[in-house]
Amino acid sequence: MFAIRAARHEVQALVDHGMTPAAVEASKQFLRDYVGTWGTTLARRLGYAVDDAFYGIPAPGYLTSLRAAIDRVTPQQVNDAIRRHLRSDGLYLVVVTADAAAFKDKLLRSAPSPITYNAEPAAELRAEDAVIGSLPLTVRDADITILPIDRVFQ
Repeated sequence: MFAIRAARHEVQALVDHGMTPAAVEASKQFLRDYVGTWGTTLARRLGYAVDDAFYGIPAPGYLTSLRAAIDRVTPQQVNDAIRRHLRSDGLYLVVVTADAAAFKDKLLRSAPSPITYNAEPAAELRAEDAVIGSLPLTVRDADITILPIDRVFQ
């Protein structure tokens, strides 16, 4: 339950404050490196070339142009996109648990979910976690679907 609240809290913080230029640059560096793995085999490069031809993507093609596109993105564009596309009150979650009915009941009651620690954290972290652990969960009964495990991946 705490993890759900923490995820919602972090998404809302991202919407409220955006990413710093340094965080955007770190993300861009990760993406530049990561997209380089997409064409590591001949089969993958051929697949992208077929897609380029099918969708009419001009030379140098999607994979090659992607790094340049990443380089052109500004922190302002990233933060505008975050505000335009992210909402902390519209999250969809999948939870796998042994007792789905009890979990559903806890969600609907929105009972506080304090976190436990294996070691004593800093006072600042404990204070933030206390706030997160008591954030309201605005979940309605109609929002929850319980599936038997054999139907989860259908």
